Amino acid sequence: MKLANLSAETLARLVSVASDIALIVNKDGLVEDVSVRKPELAALGCQAWIGQPWAGTATAESRAKITSMLKLEPVGDEVRWRHVNHVSTQGADIAVQYAVRSLGADGRMLALGRDMEAVAVLLVDGFVL
Repeated sequence: MKLANLSAETLARLVSVASDIALIVNKDGLVEDVSVRKPELAALGCQAWIGQPWAGTATAESRAKITSMLKLEPVGDEVRWRHVNHVSTQGADIAVQYAVRSLGADGRMLALGRDMEAVAVLLVDGFVL
């Protein structure tokens, strides 16, 4: 799929529809921009992540996953989703599943996230599929 002819505004709208949270992360792992579609995720204070290391927004056990995602080179069109838990000041950690793709030669990455809270609730309640 080629998207080169899309305007920045159109691409931004597509990203916001396709994900619950989207991050632009620079080559140093710092969050440059945040877009949040779900109020539950906005409650994390995601806008305060701008200028901060993305890994610093996550729990200790999830930081290595973020570091790994930012270093991975995609193989063809393969998209690998990784589960990350974000620290919440409002109680339980927030589970998000991310896929990361390169935005070009400058090293910036797009991280598209899906809220996994409904799945986490099922697992906590002992529900087995």
